[in-house]
Amino acid sequence: MLLLAAAAVAARAQEALPDDAEARMEAVRAFQEEQVTPAALIRNLRAAQRERDRAGRPAAVGAPSRTALGRVPDGVWINLGPTRSDILSPPFADVGPEGQIAGRVRNVVPHPTEPGVLFLATSGGGVWKTYDGGASWEPLTDLVGSTSVGALAMDPQMPDILYLGLGDPFDAPQPGLTRTRDGGVTWDPIVFPTAVYGGAPFLAQRVRDIAVDPLGSAHVLVATDVGLFKWDGASAPVQLALPVASGGAAAWSIAWVGPDTWLVSGQGFDITPAGPVPQTLLKLWRSTDGGETWADALGGLPAQDVLDLGRATLAAAPSTRRSGDASRVFLLAANALGSGARATKDLYRSEDGGRTWTALGLNGDYVPTNPILSQPTLDILAGQANYNQAIAVDPQDANAVIVGGQFSFAGSQDGGQTWTLLGEWAPQFTQSGLQYVHADLHAIAFSQADHQLYVGGDGGLFLVDVSPASPGSGRISDNLNLGMVTHLVYNIACAPDALGWEGEQDFVIAGLQDNGTRLRNSLSAPGTFDQVLGGDGIGVAVSTAISGGVPVAILASQPLHTIRRSARGGLPGTWAVFMNGLPPPDSDSIPFFIRLVSDPTAPGGQTFLTFTFRPDRHVYRSRFGGPWARIDLGLIHHTDSTTHADGATTSSFTDYAGNLVDFRYLAAHDTKSGVYAIAASGGSIFVTSDNGASWWGSAILGTSLQQNAIGLKSATGVAFDPSDPTGNRYWVGSEATTAFDTTLSAAANPPAQPVPDSLGHLFRTDDRGLNWTPVLGSGTAVLPNVPIASLKADPNDPNTLYVGTYVGLYKTTDGGQTFTRDPGLPLVKVTDICVAPGSSNMKVATYGRGIWQLNMGPGGLPAGAKGLGDLDFNQRLDGFDLLDLAAALGSTTASAAYRQEADLVGSTNAVDDSDLAAFLQKFGGRP
Repeated sequence: MLLLAAAAVAARAQEALPDDAEARMEAVRAFQEEQVTPAALIRNLRAAQRERDRAGRPAAVGAPSRTALGRVPDGVWINLGPTRSDILSPPFADVGPEGQIAGRVRNVVPHPTEPGVLFLATSGGGVWKTYDGGASWEPLTDLVGSTSVGALAMDPQMPDILYLGLGDPFDAPQPGLTRTRDGGVTWDPIVFPTAVYGGAPFLAQRVRDIAVDPLGSAHVLVATDVGLFKWDGASAPVQLALPVASGGAAAWSIAWVGPDTWLVSGQGFDITPAGPVPQTLLKLWRSTDGGETWADALGGLPAQDVLDLGRATLAAAPSTRRSGDASRVFLLAANALGSGARATKDLYRSEDGGRTWTALGLNGDYVPTNPILSQPTLDILAGQANYNQAIAVDPQDANAVIVGGQFSFAGSQDGGQTWTLLGEWAPQFTQSGLQYVHADLHAIAFSQADHQLYVGGDGGLFLVDVSPASPGSGRISDNLNLGMVTHLVYNIACAPDALGWEGEQDFVIAGLQDNGTRLRNSLSAPGTFDQVLGGDGIGVAVSTAISGGVPVAILASQPLHTIRRSARGGLPGTWAVFMNGLPPPDSDSIPFFIRLVSDPTAPGGQTFLTFTFRPDRHVYRSRFGGPWARIDLGLIHHTDSTTHADGATTSSFTDYAGNLVDFRYLAAHDTKSGVYAIAASGGSIFVTSDNGASWWGSAILGTSLQQNAIGLKSATGVAFDPSDPTGNRYWVGSEATTAFDTTLSAAANPPAQPVPDSLGHLFRTDDRGLNWTPVLGSGTAVLPNVPIASLKADPNDPNTLYVGTYVGLYKTTDGGQTFTRDPGLPLVKVTDICVAPGSSNMKVATYGRGIWQLNMGPGGLPAGAKGLGDLDFNQRLDGFDLLDLAAALGSTTASAAYRQEADLVGSTNAVDDSDLAAFLQKFGGRP
């Protein structure tokens, strides 16, 4: 068992590498191809807000008329979850359980006087609120315009006022600050913090921290990737000058340490023509005049440490902040390199408000009082030191401090002199006797109202009972994650209706960020998705061949590791490594986004495809459960980007400039076997209609023979016209935020330009990519000019196309002449779309709000997430909600009157007397 545990710990360390701050961002940058511009992100946000104003939330009474959409008509959106899991398998071992987990947490904000009231900021799922200590949750920001969150802070004097910063620091960028003055019912217009360096404006794309002055409610400091700002919550944020020798200053963490006294940690960045280039070394600033002026405070740290300090997080002891010169402050710092034997540089303590600091020895040179296999030293931040940092001080006891990192979290009762591990990620491996908490922690908070301790990270939120009398023995509850749908979903795969293990209906499998590969278990509680593989779940694919009521083969991929295959419906314990025939990845280019696709009409029903990354760069196929074999063995026909004539043939996949491409997405034809497409870097699409014997490279996405030389990179999903077996006619979407002039060379360094409305992000070709036609819609039924993350053609209707954008799902039933958007789906990025052959419903994956289904089947289908009864979303269960629920009585998903928020209980999608009874029991209270 110890050998297994050691292997598991080592594997987790490797598996987690992409979540390191720099490594993860580099992977994302390489995958996106282009630098995202702040101006484009603002355009996306404005487009989302226009869609919100146009569509809004669905109404139970007077719902708009609905037009049939081929085999998958308009219907009612159902949030399937995940809301819970009965089985969670850790990485590399099909055993469990671990517990309930949700998506990545950014901040935990307890109400200061009302026990049980808690706000939670999540990376991609927006802000959530609970009134009952986590027994139920309500999303607050589905219609703000973006669910990408960087920071959330509460006014301690007026707790209904909260300040929200958009843009996760390690993921989806999104400029913007907003405020609520009624506990999240409504949100103010968004403002955009902009810094100026050398006369040039720099718009913040990520908010990293927000702090409110306890003595002045209108005095708020905001830390962003381009600087520090002060804000009153109403007017435009004002940049505060931070002393840097050159370039700019990015802020990370803020601490109010006493009247008029603040500390801010950060890092510098170099200003280049291509944009800001982050620096790694820590910067620390101190202000004694309320933040108006700042001084360099690094001199108070041990001189031998300053050149090794990276990102750092501040925490002041609330009980000591009577004077800014006598308060106790902690600084948790990474090694600037973020890895190695001492990835955690140290924890420092100041007794004079940050003027001088003492190193406490929280690093790989020291050990906790209870060392375990996964955490033998106090290198708490471990290999992801610049990614996972969390620290908090007990408001009642300045000696009680909690720190969290990659594999575990620890507590000290003596001001940081000694440390006891309180929980870890793999107790079933290490047999440590500690309780489980998901790896990769980002937020820790004490509740002043009832002295509860909350810990949040990549696996959601955990409630910790910390007993000073017996450290490490307190109970850790994961039940707060039940019902919270904040998972970051990369891909999904589904199967025909009424298909599933032992009678289970609505087969769905999905790959989630650090929450594993999940298989829906509709025989359990609504919204249950069991974790069948751990770690990061990426690609998934399902065979069309069925045996015993389940697909005969299911594939799933995990970053840095492998592709796995299950021949028994994907149940835990049925997964085996499936890499025979594939070359090992290059150590300098380890893939993260491993794509998988099924050829749905291939003989035998279990043909799968994938592609490899640098240096191999080839396409592979597996048939009938056999090994992978390379299929791109023939010539590749290239289309010259200037003359738009057929160019030379080669044996390599190259772009318009002759550079080897990187593959991004993979697609198979829904009605013709052997027709495949690859979306590659440089705006190139490669298509084969003869099982890979020959491939045709397109002109740059968006260009046309005689009309347009402006093109896009960052191609996403490819959708073949199901009525065209030749593969000549297909659609392609792009998530690019800028367009480029294909007549100018890269050496000319042409300026980036916004994607014009006349071009948009969706294109169709009828000649295998020689010419591209923008698909825009018309009149009031246009497709918003926002990035597209996924596409799916209806296999039963060549005129119907589903488009997953950054602000929700759109569809056309007339080949792109008009587009519609059903209300009910949050304004969130739709990462994948699945329409199974012969299905009467469609499922979509979102990045932060779980999995949704457009459900047109009869009533009685397995339910998803349950509603709370707050049908007008005003955080009160009142007479207006009762009227709306009454109007929905008797409805199922086959009716436009159905409201999931009115469906409080039961295992099927229906609003009935039991839901009314459940609502009346809570009438007059909170959701």
